[in-house]
Amino acid sequence: MKSKRSRSPSCSKDDETHSSIAKHAKLTPASTKTDNQSQQNNVVHHISNFLSSKNNQSIQFLLTYLESTEEVELPSYSDNVSITQQDVATLLLPWSIAHLMRSNTTDEKNVWRTLSICLNLLIDCTEPSIETTLCNCLSQSTLVRLVHKAASSTFVGGDTKNQEYASNCFVKLMKRYHPSFEIGCNTLLKDVEDFVYANLDEGDRDSYCKEVALPRHQYRVVCGALRLIHTLLNGANVKRSFSMLSSVEMLPRLGRMGFVKCTSNGPYDVGTSLATNDDHEDAKSAVENIIMDGLFHSTHHVDGFRTMDELRSLPKLPEDGEDGRMNNGSNNDTRKSGGKGCYQAGLFLSLRMILSDASKVDNEKPTKSRDVAATINLLPILVHGFFESIQCKQSSGIKRSTEADAKLQFYFWAHATISAFGRILNIDGLDLNSDLVLLKMASETLHMILDRDVYSPSYSDPDEALLSFLKFVTQGILGHSHVQEYNSTSPAVKEKISSYVLTSMRTLMLLNHRLVFEQLPTCISFACYNLHQYRNENASSEAVAFLFTIVKTFSELRQIGYFLSSTRTAFSCMEVSAGNLELLQCRKITAQLATSYQTLPSGQLKEIWVFFDEWIAGISRNRLSSSTSNELGLASKMFILYIKSIRTDKHNSSELRTLCENSMTLCVSELLDSDRSGIDILKAGTPMLRIYMNICGWLVDIHTRSCFWLESIDTGSAFLLTQTSKDDQTPTVLSYLHDVVGSTVESEHFKQEQSTFNYQVEYSQSYSDTSFKAFSAALVRLALHRIHQLHSMIYYCKVQEHEDKDRNDNISSTKLVYEAKLLVNFVIYTSRTFRNSSDVGFESESLWSSIASSLGTWSHYSEPHHMKVFLNWFFSVLYQIEDKASQQDKDCVLTLTRDASFYEVRECMTMIMQEGITFALGKVTELLPISRHIIESSSDRAASSCLNIASQIVKSSDSLNERAVQGVNMILSFLSSVPSDLIFCEENTKLVDKAVAIDVLVCKMYEIAMTSSKNMVNTLTKTICAARYLLIVLVPKATLFLHKGDASLVTTTAAHIITSSLLFNDSRILWPSGNVMCELLMTSIDNYDISSSLMSELLLLMEEVVKGVNNATSTIEFATRAYLIRSLIRRIITLHRRHSFPTKALHSCIKMALLCRNHIWGKIIQHINISSVATSISLLLASDVLAFLGNDELAHSNPGLITHDIVDRSMKDAKEIFYIIAQNQNSNLTSTPDNDAAMKYFLSSLATVEGVVSNISTETYVNTLLSAILREEESFVDQSVSGLECHLLESALCSLLRKSTISDIQYIVSFLLPNDKAERPSYSFTARIYYLLIHCVKSQEHMQILSNQSIPLFLTSMNLLTEEQGRNSYERFASNIELFSTLMSSIIPRKDLLLLSGREITMICCGMSSIFRHKQTDDADAVPIFKSCCSVVSSLISNYPKQLYGCPNGLFSLLLAMLDCILRSNSKRSNAMALEYAK
Repeated sequence: MKSKRSRSPSCSKDDETHSSIAKHAKLTPASTKTDNQSQQNNVVHHISNFLSSKNNQSIQFLLTYLESTEEVELPSYSDNVSITQQDVATLLLPWSIAHLMRSNTTDEKNVWRTLSICLNLLIDCTEPSIETTLCNCLSQSTLVRLVHKAASSTFVGGDTKNQEYASNCFVKLMKRYHPSFEIGCNTLLKDVEDFVYANLDEGDRDSYCKEVALPRHQYRVVCGALRLIHTLLNGANVKRSFSMLSSVEMLPRLGRMGFVKCTSNGPYDVGTSLATNDDHEDAKSAVENIIMDGLFHSTHHVDGFRTMDELRSLPKLPEDGEDGRMNNGSNNDTRKSGGKGCYQAGLFLSLRMILSDASKVDNEKPTKSRDVAATINLLPILVHGFFESIQCKQSSGIKRSTEADAKLQFYFWAHATISAFGRILNIDGLDLNSDLVLLKMASETLHMILDRDVYSPSYSDPDEALLSFLKFVTQGILGHSHVQEYNSTSPAVKEKISSYVLTSMRTLMLLNHRLVFEQLPTCISFACYNLHQYRNENASSEAVAFLFTIVKTFSELRQIGYFLSSTRTAFSCMEVSAGNLELLQCRKITAQLATSYQTLPSGQLKEIWVFFDEWIAGISRNRLSSSTSNELGLASKMFILYIKSIRTDKHNSSELRTLCENSMTLCVSELLDSDRSGIDILKAGTPMLRIYMNICGWLVDIHTRSCFWLESIDTGSAFLLTQTSKDDQTPTVLSYLHDVVGSTVESEHFKQEQSTFNYQVEYSQSYSDTSFKAFSAALVRLALHRIHQLHSMIYYCKVQEHEDKDRNDNISSTKLVYEAKLLVNFVIYTSRTFRNSSDVGFESESLWSSIASSLGTWSHYSEPHHMKVFLNWFFSVLYQIEDKASQQDKDCVLTLTRDASFYEVRECMTMIMQEGITFALGKVTELLPISRHIIESSSDRAASSCLNIASQIVKSSDSLNERAVQGVNMILSFLSSVPSDLIFCEENTKLVDKAVAIDVLVCKMYEIAMTSSKNMVNTLTKTICAARYLLIVLVPKATLFLHKGDASLVTTTAAHIITSSLLFNDSRILWPSGNVMCELLMTSIDNYDISSSLMSELLLLMEEVVKGVNNATSTIEFATRAYLIRSLIRRIITLHRRHSFPTKALHSCIKMALLCRNHIWGKIIQHINISSVATSISLLLASDVLAFLGNDELAHSNPGLITHDIVDRSMKDAKEIFYIIAQNQNSNLTSTPDNDAAMKYFLSSLATVEGVVSNISTETYVNTLLSAILREEESFVDQSVSGLECHLLESALCSLLRKSTISDIQYIVSFLLPNDKAERPSYSFTARIYYLLIHCVKSQEHMQILSNQSIPLFLTSMNLLTEEQGRNSYERFASNIELFSTLMSSIIPRKDLLLLSGREITMICCGMSSIFRHKQTDDADAVPIFKSCCSVVSSLISNYPKQLYGCPNGLFSLLLAMLDCILRSNSKRSNAMALEYAK
């Protein structure tokens, strides 16, 4: 067979060249080889003559021909010579090799290209003649020179393309090159290494810790050489290859080669000849393979390692004062173990020789430095290789102790890395280059130790030798925690060093907390430094993980107190304390601390509390500086977190009250001590005031929570901040708070603000001369805590006043309520005035977040304008949830929306709808823009005003802000889902009016943006839907009948809904639009006796919609009109079934239904016939109109409107549509899921109309119905339906069966059991219909028919257990079992239908036994299947106890299979199964 190839047009030739080619050869890419010697001679003759022209273009043409992939037409010749690509390559190969062997240069033009192309074509060919040619041309002596030349040409000289061809030649020649293993390592790999480093700059060559990045063609040479070394291992001597690989020269070489990287991962751009299967090679993987097979082969080497003396104990650790030279317990080269030579010990000797010199790296020779760094880089590969070999040995079936293998792995790791860790410990000074390599190795190997459970505190370690070695490693790593001392300007390298140290310390912490216990302050200090220094970097995330591990570990050890004391020690000793407060800004850490405090043992409660008191008091005794100020801020935050997290109960409430009182006298008094500074901080407002108020507020909070558990309370002395002596003139925080609140409420600005109550307008920041502005956040939080305390005090005061009415006390509930209201006034005013103020560094909680969290308390003492301010903030954050709102405010608002208690705040829920709609309307008017004042001041309703204004707006879509529209959508979606019980009142009418105004303006924006981006249109569509969902909620609660203008609002709303729906023709808007129209209809019907004009005007608008159907310009417009009409018809049917219609209103609705029948029936039939987009809605509308007009009860009660002619015409219409469906149910009518569902809905609705089925033909209807159910059953196999339509059809069939005749039953049975020639329906379909027949047929004649066919139907149902389709899907399988169980549970008690014998009972038991041998009962949740089988067994035992004695084998087999299923299941499933089995 011949295949034609083309030549590339890249080679330009003149006419003479083309003619010479045509004379000498006919080139075709492939041909069937002939054995005729003359044919071969002709081939050689033609090519020889062609090449003898010595035209350079001849070679170029042949190379282009060999590389070409396109078809080319060449002339034929009389001698019929056919030259293939392999023929050309066979002749060009020796020419190119000879040319390279003679030449002294490495950049011969086209020579490497020629050799590369020839090798691509011939190297993998298995034909004997080509193999002979390769053997003759590529002898081993030739390959030695050629391989070296190819490697040299790849790295040295020549252009890039020539280097790439030389690289490809090198890779291909590796398949024929077979040197000895020693020559491959000492010569080939050494040469490649020399080429790699000779090609580098001098700086990169000396930077021994830097990874070498090579172009792809050079990288392939490295990978090819490594792959050859790995291949040569198979035939090499095991001992000699081990000695070679573990030699002092080879280990660094492998380390350097293994960490060579490729600069490009993309495809080649120099033709397809370079694209091979080796393009995705990895040098590191190649080195790992060499290490695994050459040093740690599970058969050759692992047993030798097990017998070594070195791996029976740990190496000797260097003592204080020793130098860095490591040994393993002996000064000699220990190669003897048990009197036998152990060549594996040479690996550790080589590692010690390379790494033992602990002198400073800068003083070492560059070559020695590179060897050290390369060997350290190789250590993780060595450790991983040994661990993998031990694991492979375990998996091969050899039984060994897990702990013994773990110790063996630990000893190997220790001996392999002891010298490297010695360099970490003994290095003089800090050096970036050496430390980066060493710490990376430590991080990777320690992770292996943890990941493979090589060390565990539970392992036996009598002398704590393993722990001592890990402490030695920990000491070395922690010595490099002072990253700031490195003399380097490379922050990236410092960040990497920090990351490695943190990762290693976290791993050591997870291995054994004792390793970090004594150094915990240093670890915390270092981690917090990295939190601050490397924000959003890898070191920062590693620091968070390390701190989280520390907190979690010491929490589980119940030593959280030690963690806190270590934290105090760390920050008191830190020279750089700028990052102190970063510790508690990580949510992960604070959440774990809070969890630790909540689960704290009761005995440690007082201990930790006293610790915080002493910490804060100790800092406060000293004059504040920048460092102590930061430490004080951290201590106060941690103390507040501790107070927040404590759970008060009856047992600890008394102790907590005492601790709070002690803190007020000890800790807080130190903050207030003015003797030392000579300044009263309450009057001067020093920075300590902020800390003081924050602590006091939370002390008040927990003290108040503790008072809840007291049986009797004296409000004058029990609560904190109220226990002041009359003679004590020292200012307290409460008196300061009262002074600030009093001065604030007396200010002119406060009075002006309170008189206007204009909280919708953002406050001007010009008012900034308030003295407490810097402490406003702390004051607000303190005031909120005081309100919480007052709330409890008020309750107890009212209880005492109720019990003792003559009680005379200074503290009365009236005074406390007045104070609470005053504080609420202050909190809301201050929060709004200084909403941008923050306590940076002291309290990260948002000001409004604190107010929101206390909403349930302060709302009892609030006024309406207070709640308006809060809701304004709430909706402003909700509006900016996708934009610029602060993250804390976003989280707070989202938490409120998901919290059930938020919707129980009565003061908030009474105003949330009004404020939310007003806020949304304001934002919508800003988008267009429209002055909201014009809308509010207009004498017309807002909806009418917006309609008038919207018609005059001319605006481009570019000016619309998508984020702003998303904010409005967020607010409207929230309001439509608020679970608030709106009171039926006139106020809701105004809300409806504003909601309609919003909808009008958003629709105007949609009209503007119809030609803009798809995202904007989608966002506006969602906003329109949200506005209409809101109208669905509001309209039923609005008193739209009280005023004359309300009727116009109904008309305006309905007209707008209809107009916008027809304008946009968007199916997503139709559902909410139709429901709004239905709610308007229901409202007009409910108020028909009071104002009949509402319904009249609404139906008049709908009549216009009906009459406009014939003028519809598109199918989509028809579908939109039909959907709106169907929504009202369906709601009318629902109301009529509930008997909720006034008589006159019903007459109006009947007239509208008749109008629909008269105007749009032709269009309905047309769209059903052509199967268009409107087919589904046409079928649905026809179904509802026929169901309404064909209702006998409706016709009898309204004979003047629904005459016999109308009923007869409806029957004919139903018959016409039915026959269309019957003829097309398997074709285009069911082409879409919507059409198919609508068709089934129509068939099911026919069963509810009296006389329709008999008028059609019962047999035809039953056949159509059963065919639809069967098709639905088949669709379930493909999992393409939900089953809802199938239930509708089954309900229709049940309705028909209850009125069926004998012939109908016979027809259904014959449909289920056709003759042998007909195709039988599915087993599940037969069983389902059989079940319906059993339950719906009641007469004796009908039962006799079923009884006669009971055995065939029973046998067909048994096939459910073995149906092949059910075995392919668990859903189908479970459905079959459930159906079988339901059917059998119905048949077994009905002995009049089928009397089971022992044979049938055995069939049932054996069939169900096979269920539990199916794999799906193990893979998925088998509890429903198990329950189904249990119900069948229970029914058999109840109805056929005697027959079961005759078939014990089947019964016991089933019971044992069920018991086996219980035992194989997990605990959760087995418990549920056991309960069913016990029954």
